[in-house]
Amino acid sequence: MVEITRKKLSSIVLSAIVISSILSLEIYTYATSPSTTPTFSSGPYPGAPTYTIYTNGSWYYAKNAYGAVDYSGTDATQVVQNVFDNHPAKVLFKAGTYNLFDHAVTAYVPIIIEGEGKQTIIYRGTLTVWSSSNLGHWLDNTNIVRNLRFNTTNPMTQLRYVNVSNGEIYGNSFWSDTFALSTPQIALTDSLSIRVYDNWFDGETCQIIRINGSYASQPLHMIFHNDFGSMNAGTFPTPTHRWEIAAIYIEGGNNEGINIHDNLAFLRSDQTFVYSEAPHTLIVKNQIYCANYHNYYAIELQHYYNIVADNEIDLGANGGGIAIWQPLNLSNPMYFNTIVNNQFIGPANASSPAIYGILLFSVISGNIFHTNYGIELHNTALTNVNDNNFNSFSSPSDRFAFKETGNSGKNILSNIWAYGTYIYMLTSNATSNSRVTNSWNNTVWIERYGYGS
Repeated sequence: MVEITRKKLSSIVLSAIVISSILSLEIYTYATSPSTTPTFSSGPYPGAPTYTIYTNGSWYYAKNAYGAVDYSGTDATQVVQNVFDNHPAKVLFKAGTYNLFDHAVTAYVPIIIEGEGKQTIIYRGTLTVWSSSNLGHWLDNTNIVRNLRFNTTNPMTQLRYVNVSNGEIYGNSFWSDTFALSTPQIALTDSLSIRVYDNWFDGETCQIIRINGSYASQPLHMIFHNDFGSMNAGTFPTPTHRWEIAAIYIEGGNNEGINIHDNLAFLRSDQTFVYSEAPHTLIVKNQIYCANYHNYYAIELQHYYNIVADNEIDLGANGGGIAIWQPLNLSNPMYFNTIVNNQFIGPANASSPAIYGILLFSVISGNIFHTNYGIELHNTALTNVNDNNFNSFSSPSDRFAFKETGNSGKNILSNIWAYGTYIYMLTSNATSNSRVTNSWNNTVWIERYGYGS
């Protein structure tokens, strides 16, 4: 057993007291230093919504970033509009159904509006994102609508961007169970640089996205990675014009520069995927399936400088693939259009050409056709048709890979591979000064003056 003397014990205790005093002094000095004292204040956490809107039973509530409820009531339209009238930077809709009873609410840029996915339902109403100035707001990623479900039983536009610049619409789902001509689910009006992507569209719909307005000469919108669906239930209305039933309608010649790529579209009968009246439309890498008895072209373009490339188009029984023309003026060719590297698949009873064009100075190249009717050019000149591959069914007898009608002439058909179909056909009134070179067919059918036998 170790024996500790009284003197040693006193020394240990004294040393402990000295050390404790030194540590206490250092801690006190650090804690009282004005430059290092941590401070805390009440308020919203970084990135918190300006307002959070939620529902409980038949009541709707809107609490601010500090957690206080500013607005409440049984009228969702009034509660939501009160929030938007405060010009919030960010609004979160919690999961629930917000019935607007066929009314519209208007939010003001810049703003972010988001939900919690398909459990957040904007029901029977129109959400408008609006700017009072044509200049809009160019702040990056500030005009956003995301992760909401729009659902309606009445014909109405469910989301509108008006005079908005630089925005995004993504992660949303849209549903309608009422067919309505000329009533899109999304309308982009007088807006610039809006990106619409990763959305899901379904239900009984005629027109899905409409781009219109006269302000933006080059709106430069991008529509990509969306899933366009259309149910076959219900009675589809008879349109007066084809654009009334287009999934994407680009209205007017000044809405140019629209990029449509990497979308999946399932079209019911009598529906068009893209109908564009504007130049510089880019349509690439889309997969388009047309239901039976499709009576229109999957893509219809009515202006210059368009590019259609790398799409897969599954044709319906009566429909065609791509048409570039002006239906009201069949003598007016469309300049400088390019159709390349597309694949067309048609049923044995398909009755329309995969490509129909009234063109000038254009190129049709590198396409693959498994359909009865390939390319028909009407009143077309100075167009290069090359490196295309045709594989036809055994009937009907008038099937063709390439045909000129009207006053077509001075076109070049080269490097064509065709199986089981006419390579080249002319109607009796078409000119005969087009040139066919380096083409192969298993039966070598080349007709210049008629349909052949």
